[in-house]
Amino acid sequence: MVNILVISNLNSTSITERKMRQVIPTLVSIPEAKVTAHFTQYPGHAEELALQARKDGRDAVVVIGGDGTVNEAINGLLGAHRTSQGEVNAAGETSQPLPDAVPLLGVVPTGSANVFARALGFSSTPRKAVAQLAEAISSHNQRRIAVGTWAVNPDSPPAHTRFFAVNAGFGLDADVIEYMENYRSGGKAATPFQYVIASVKMWAQLLRFPPKIAVSARRGPGGAQDIAGGDSSSVEDDTVLRLEDMPVVFASHSNPWTYLGPFPVRTNPGMDFGDGLGIFALRSTIGMGPLLAITGLLLPALRGVSASHYVRFSNAEAVNLQLRLPEGSDDPVRGFQVDGEFVDLSVHGGDPEQPRVFLGVRRDALAVLTPVR
Repeated sequence: MVNILVISNLNSTSITERKMRQVIPTLVSIPEAKVTAHFTQYPGHAEELALQARKDGRDAVVVIGGDGTVNEAINGLLGAHRTSQGEVNAAGETSQPLPDAVPLLGVVPTGSANVFARALGFSSTPRKAVAQLAEAISSHNQRRIAVGTWAVNPDSPPAHTRFFAVNAGFGLDADVIEYMENYRSGGKAATPFQYVIASVKMWAQLLRFPPKIAVSARRGPGGAQDIAGGDSSSVEDDTVLRLEDMPVVFASHSNPWTYLGPFPVRTNPGMDFGDGLGIFALRSTIGMGPLLAITGLLLPALRGVSASHYVRFSNAEAVNLQLRLPEGSDDPVRGFQVDGEFVDLSVHGGDPEQPRVFLGVRRDALAVLTPVR
């Protein structure tokens, strides 16, 4: 008997009643499967449900939603804001320890980009994806992956560390996410075309008010860096990257970094969920070169002609990102995004005067269901 908890976010971008009628019966029809379904009611609810699934000893958690809901489920499964001794309450006290066994994670994508599910090999169509997932459950097809970690303090204890699956960062990506969250709050759909419009608007804003992001990263064993244009001045001993005042920085744990409709956007080709973190940074925003470099993430043929305008660094074990505050009163106040969700760092103890995050990797953290090849 396979005991499965299904967590469904009815507010995800592409979910409909018709799609739910296709997905749930397929899961229920899996031989020897006991399926219980819950709908999320508020932000953070998926994390709570996934945590309870681990406490209850369930075999698998299936998320019907986008990357944001997947992020919540991963944080619940891995016990974010908890120590190895137990849960941490508001007073900093610990209670019952979590069981050692972590349920398998499965995903049926119903968000906008659905990077996590698609990077694992699932179809972007829920009807096809749930058929793949049902086959994976029946055949026990799974793999272990690493997950990214983030905290506002380098010395944060495990109880103050959170996880991410796909990407995180300051700057352009966070600006686009914030724009789209405001757009969706009016009840409008987050279509790929709308993401293009948001990206163009935020790029225009970036040209007027370029952010200044400092990056330091340490590479793990077996990784590789690509310092475009032959400039190795920012690399120390082939393992450490240091950059100052970068206008655009993307930090990723997935390949691709995201999708634009059916097209993958790759910042660090060759990366895998078993690897560390990837860094892609633009040296400037002046001229056509940087625009070609950004376009080259979508069109590989352009990467060669724009190579001198970007830095790429792969398999990083630890990354420090710091956003320099705007100097002018007209400059936009920029934030931080994690797995396609805008994050207020002050809620997590961050200093609004010195926005900074510390990213890391937890190897072999989680077992996920994958399509049968």
